[in-house]
Amino acid sequence: MPTAPKRGSTVVTPLRVAVGLCLAAPYVAILWVGSYSAVDPRFIGIPFFYWYQMLWVLISTAL
Repeated sequence: MPTAPKRGSTVVTPLRVAVGLCLAAPYVAILWVGSYSAVDPRFIGIPFFYWYQMLWVLISTAL
């Protein structure tokens, strides 16, 4: 008969890995400034630098 994990120990499951990746993605995307430090392409006259960050606010909320 399998034994239950000891109290206080963490179990790594695929769901927890997926949640961790969803939580880490916005941090990586925003902290890697070199990937979005540009003016073009513009969206409704707004430089890429600004609308990329605002897009990640919405994506983070969805995640």
